[in-house]
Amino acid sequence: MASAMLSFLVLQGFNPSNLELAKKICGLYDAIDNNPLGTSENLIRHVDDRLGHDFGYSISSDDTRSQLSWSPKISFEKGLSNLVATTFVTRAT
Repeated sequence: MASAMLSFLVLQGFNPSNLELAKKICGLYDAIDNNPLGTSENLIRHVDDRLGHDFGYSISSDDTRSQLSWSPKISFEKGLSNLVATTFVTRAT
């Protein structure tokens, strides 16, 4: 008999829209590159809405938190900042 596989979602619970997330990434990049805040936002390109266009994604990690007693060790903001900083350093070399 095959055993059942369980899947758990691991996330912070922070559900920004795609545009909010893009602006946050641009702000982090501006800070790292010593640009005035908002400089990189001019790189964001908007597209016409289309059927099925996603404005953002929202999922829940409630099961993971309750069944596994899991909680994040770092905040979403800190994790995103680390990701942008690592990407910036990697691309600069």
